[in-house]
Amino acid sequence: MSATASSVSLAPPATVESPVRLRADDAAPFVAQAAARLPAGGRADLDLTPLVDFDSSALAALLALFRDASGRGVLLRCVNTPANLRKLAALYGVDGFLPGVGIGRS
Repeated sequence: MSATASSVSLAPPATVESPVRLRADDAAPFVAQAAARLPAGGRADLDLTPLVDFDSSALAALLALFRDASGRGVLLRCVNTPANLRKLAALYGVDGFLPGVGIGRS
């Protein structure tokens, strides 16, 4: 087996679940709590299934969490992204910065 093939992790990603509500007053606590649950490296999925009450602050919180994850060497992606969050991210032009949030992606 080559060195490249042996360094690729096939372990399933860790999963972090979003809250039901993510508005301005929830953003900082969410980022802190979600960042604390990220693995030390590797991959992680942010499951947005519970997220039903949000505003544009959710985008800022997600961007902050992705920045934190990247700094730790964690490949983070969103899964089960609500359609309205996808639309909001596209409207603000940040969907390309949030893997799993862009229109037509999971």
